[in-house]
Amino acid sequence: MEFAYVGYYSLFVFFIYAFIRHADGLRKRKRAFESKVFYFLAFLIYAFDSYFRGDRGTDTLAYREHYEWMQGFFSVDEIPEGIYQFEAGYNFIVLLLIRLGVDFDWFKFIVGAFGYLALSRIADSLGVLRSSVFLFTTLSGFMFFSYNGVRQWIALLLFYLGLYLFQRHRYASFVGGGVLAFLFHKSAVIPVAVSMVSLLAERLPVSRAISLFLIFGTLFASFAAIYALNLLSLVGYSGIELTDALGVSGSLGFGWPLQVAINILAVYIIYVTRKPIGVLEVFSFVWFFMYMFMAYNKDVMRLAVYFSFGQALCMATRFDDKNVLSGVRYSLLFLLAVQFVSLIYFNAGGIVSGRS
Repeated sequence: MEFAYVGYYSLFVFFIYAFIRHADGLRKRKRAFESKVFYFLAFLIYAFDSYFRGDRGTDTLAYREHYEWMQGFFSVDEIPEGIYQFEAGYNFIVLLLIRLGVDFDWFKFIVGAFGYLALSRIADSLGVLRSSVFLFTTLSGFMFFSYNGVRQWIALLLFYLGLYLFQRHRYASFVGGGVLAFLFHKSAVIPVAVSMVSLLAERLPVSRAISLFLIFGTLFASFAAIYALNLLSLVGYSGIELTDALGVSGSLGFGWPLQVAINILAVYIIYVTRKPIGVLEVFSFVWFFMYMFMAYNKDVMRLAVYFSFGQALCMATRFDDKNVLSGVRYSLLFLLAVQFVSLIYFNAGGIVSGRS
């Protein structure tokens, strides 16, 4: 079964990347209609993977039970304890779709479709090829994250969509994106706080060292507030356990040096490309230090997914820079591919086919 999953997801990545890469090329040559055809083919593959995957994934069954329970009972006061205590934004969308007659499988399709469209929009906002964004986010395991952490996946995408609206001077939209992200998953307060300080530090007449001090100070203050106010129970994280997925549960296994090597190459690429340091680069540094020193802490890793995603986007923006040696590029892709296959083959943390 493991080899079947490896084969399936390898073909999935190949066709998604091939179709979007070809569409990117057609788009550059101003062949708009043909590019849209290939983008649409990639969209169908991406979205229908979610539709047809059944209950694969750590928490898919919990989401199905919640959805089907909401189909029969609409009184918020009667929501049982435990896994059904989801955020208001998620419950509102579920109720809306139920009223429209959407069943859970089509709900998964809608989540997959939203993921595809959001990633495409983020790529366009970054000014990079869509194929690069899809390649790095998929190989980094975020497709499996979308299976298991539905609420946090939606929150993550809303946050990044809002972030790039901010860079287009649409400040109210950034605030709206942060609020919406929080309504889907309370953990969104962490990247919102860090990004706001990072964006502010870029505009202040202070040194790089002071800027980084402010950013990391905000990060640690956010974590301290979460622990002090016992907000981890409110976060209700139901997504991929990165520590399990990377083989770090209880001890630093094979996954730890693999991810550390990826992080080192990412920091090296940021250094050699000599581009200005922005939010994505700051998030990459934050993820580097969080994983280096706190990979054993599942609670921290559950909240670090926003920074890991930022690193994937950062690599998409800098990977093709002429200052990056081809050997570094191939090494990074090789390590990401090994990590991707390992996640599938070992069904790390139950992320692919669920827990046995």
